[in-house]
Amino acid sequence: MKTTINYAVIGFGPVIQGLVKIAQGFEREDWNLKWVARTTGLHDSNLVWIGPHGDIFAKDQSKNLDAVFIGLPSSGNGAEAQRFARHFLRHGVVVETAEKALQACRPGLADRYRRNFGYTATVGGNVDVLGFIARDRFGVVEVFGTPNTTLSFMRWMIASGASYEQAIAEAVRLQFTESGNLQDEILDALRKGVILLNQVAKLKHPLRFKELKIHPVSEEQIHLMLCQNCVCVVKVSAIDGKSFVDSGAALSLCRLRRSGWQLEVFFQNASKLPFCPPTGDKNIFSIINREGEQYQIFGQGAGVEITAGTMFAEARQKILGLN
Repeated sequence: MKTTINYAVIGFGPVIQGLVKIAQGFEREDWNLKWVARTTGLHDSNLVWIGPHGDIFAKDQSKNLDAVFIGLPSSGNGAEAQRFARHFLRHGVVVETAEKALQACRPGLADRYRRNFGYTATVGGNVDVLGFIARDRFGVVEVFGTPNTTLSFMRWMIASGASYEQAIAEAVRLQFTESGNLQDEILDALRKGVILLNQVAKLKHPLRFKELKIHPVSEEQIHLMLCQNCVCVVKVSAIDGKSFVDSGAALSLCRLRRSGWQLEVFFQNASKLPFCPPTGDKNIFSIINREGEQYQIFGQGAGVEITAGTMFAEARQKILGLN
């Protein structure tokens, strides 16, 4: 078994810093950080500048690399992350990312490079919902769950007696959200909905984020939903002619039908959910396959350490061929 693993990182935010810390303390293999790409250029493992940003491509930095971790902010259309991912995937390097804009806006990489491209951290934190869907031998017909830990955490805090302002402040303190801008969290939930639909439906032409018709919501509406004990949820299902959003305490963010499948992202009162709503920073997903088997997976959701740990574990599994 391989004992030395050479890797590189693109971006050096909290998630990547957490990942490097995990790799440095891992005892089963020697994880060797070859270089770090930042906006200021290319750096060595001690963050000493060694060249301009373009050297990532010009000097064949993929040579002898086993893995590249992409830690860019999940914003925009994922173009920058795709440029890096495609380059290293073409060179046979394992690429791991939690960058949701890449997967939601440019989903083609997942099918083309499934063996080397890891992205389970994009949905569910360490709740391996994407892995469960891929491994179900009968084929999944419905996934229903909580796509955004920040909004779930805030709802739980408010239901436990905190004010809306206190809930936002605590979510920022715990690094569930960087800015406290809940519109970003809405976009996060919608991106995860697109990723889930593509994983479940396996469409010939995957859905792209820009194809969504998003229902705009105001800060006041988000405030009202959370204070009314409503949870942000996503549902991907084979079309059966029935609408799930049937509560007066629901607020739709998007609803899309395509090729026999339906995607819904909305706020739903916790008492109307088909499972107990998550507490704290937990996520939960209910999955139904074509044999009618139903199971639930749950666990800790987003956050710096969870995301970093999930990315590290998946990359190690792909590099070493672990089951």
